[in-house]
Amino acid sequence: MDKNVLSLEEQLAECQKQLADKNLIINTILESTLAGYWDWFIQDNTEYLSPTFKKMFGYEDHEMENKPESWQAIIHPDDLAEVYECFNKHVESKGEIPYNNTVRYYHKNGSIVHVYCKGQVVEWDAEDKPIRMIGAHIDITPMKKIEDTLSIKNGELEEFAYATSHDLKEPLRTISSFIELLQVPDIETEKQNMYLNIISQSASRMTSLIQGLLDHSRLGKELKTEQTDLNLLIENVTQDLNHSIVEKNGIITCDKTLPIIEAYPTELRVLFQNLISNAIKFTTPGASPCIQINYTTDAMNHIISVKDNGIGIAKDKQDRVFNLFSRLNAAEEYEGTGIGLTHCKKIAHLHNGEIKVTSEKDKGSTFSIYIPKQLNNLE
Repeated sequence: MDKNVLSLEEQLAECQKQLADKNLIINTILESTLAGYWDWFIQDNTEYLSPTFKKMFGYEDHEMENKPESWQAIIHPDDLAEVYECFNKHVESKGEIPYNNTVRYYHKNGSIVHVYCKGQVVEWDAEDKPIRMIGAHIDITPMKKIEDTLSIKNGELEEFAYATSHDLKEPLRTISSFIELLQVPDIETEKQNMYLNIISQSASRMTSLIQGLLDHSRLGKELKTEQTDLNLLIENVTQDLNHSIVEKNGIITCDKTLPIIEAYPTELRVLFQNLISNAIKFTTPGASPCIQINYTTDAMNHIISVKDNGIGIAKDKQDRVFNLFSRLNAAEEYEGTGIGLTHCKKIAHLHNGEIKVTSEKDKGSTFSIYIPKQLNNLE
């Protein structure tokens, strides 16, 4: 027998070695690209889920069974129908329509994992029914966060540009108009003084608007989180506002169980100072402000609420209350630039949280701040 001719056993061993090498290369590539792969035998309804697939959702290999029901149990229920629809179109078109989609899964820790999934039926039976399908999942959560952040930033920039052009033009037009009136020959001294006073007021308003914009742009710069005692923080804010509280005969009650949390203390102080200042300011003339600060929690968040007995916000205006320069009341009734609640919204977002309002006209408002218990990947 020719020594150069391999025996059947040796050929088989060589094939197995080559297959093992290829599997090693594939697994290495999948590991390095944060991908998980799956192999679904459709008619038997059995499915292999790779360890990288399971790890994507926080599970070790032994913690998740190799079957379709495993991933179906952790996919977001709103996205499951889309997966089935995508699969059916792929099968009905004999693979002409690609099977790829972006869906949400629940991580073992309760968070959401955004996944891009791509697959293909690779075996069909004599009746053109699918036998076997393989595919891969890629974790795109970081990309989705960047995309969402950019979307928010773009929205803020558009709002910023509109508010700046609209609200700064108004005092500029006023100044320009009254400067023209001052140029009228032989103008009376009384009118001259009145025009100058209006110009001064408009210039002051424009200065306040510009300062508000600068303050808003600086929020979030050089951030550093610290263990922040909310009881102490609220106490300091109320001390700073003591003059206004006493002047209005205000009463502030605060839940003594406010926690110590990881947060940006300076920014949070600005947030609560704005909310409490507004609660003091926006009261019915002659009424005394009564402000309650309460704490509760849900599975994911610390929730701090600031409730007042003020003038409230009409239902049709509540969606605008956090907009830049949004003034829901006449300037002559309540002074301000309409930027304080915009600060609050930005500060909540800096903590990966949010702020909501519930209110009824003439019956007060409640502002609720949601701050995640786990502050990960802060801006």
